[in-house]
Amino acid sequence: MELNGFSAQLRHRAAFLRELNGFSVQHRYRTAFLRELDGFSVQLRYRAAFVRELNGFSVQLRYRAAFLRELNGFSVQLRYRAAFLRELNGFSVQLRYRAAFLRE
Repeated sequence: MELNGFSAQLRHRAAFLRELNGFSVQHRYRTAFLRELDGFSVQLRYRAAFVRELNGFSVQLRYRAAFLRELNGFSVQLRYRAAFLRELNGFSVQLRYRAAFLRE
């Protein structure tokens, strides 16, 4: 009976150790899963940061393009203004020559 009780204890102990082992296996899998999940959230954060960065860069590019168009428009304005002033100057020269001619 004692021997039988002892073997029963052994069986219980073996079952307990298997249970414990199963728990530690579960725990390792759970830990691995959580690391994987955490790694995925890190990837997502990096991706979100990258997309924001990319978006910021495209916004910068759009502003730069708008600025260059504005600058180009300004240089066109300047060229027209310079041409207009030359034209005006030519007209005043004409007027002076005409006045001189009329005086003559």
